[in-house]
Amino acid sequence: MARANLRLLVFPAADAALRRDVDMAVQRLSADLPNDLARQELERDLRRWYRSLQIHDRDDLGGYPDDPSHVWYVYRDGRVRRGNPLRERLYAALATARSTRESTEHSIESARRTAVAAGFRDADDPNDPASLDAEPSGSIQS
Repeated sequence: MARANLRLLVFPAADAALRRDVDMAVQRLSADLPNDLARQELERDLRRWYRSLQIHDRDDLGGYPDDPSHVWYVYRDGRVRRGNPLRERLYAALATARSTRESTEHSIESARRTAVAAGFRDADDPNDPASLDAEPSGSIQS
């Protein structure tokens, strides 16, 4: 995690995709943001995929005075809810779709870089100097 002494408790705990998304979003947070603003930014970022998500700070009464940990409770559904197989299936399908899209975008970008390195010009890049050549060796079509 990018933030020192931050402990995340994610609910539902069995949602591995949610946990991964939370961890990745925490890593994207600016280190110089105060905790309150960082929590709000994290919540805003994750709500793209989890519309009911809420993040709460642990109350001082919930910890020990000598515990340096800062605890955030991340609730995917805004609160702890009873398990629902249909809801879990929906979240799993959405996570699979996001993962498929991300890996597809990565593969396309990798193929594009390989093609450009092989001498093909990138037809989608107007700033590509190769696109100014009179006789390109080939072009990449999307």
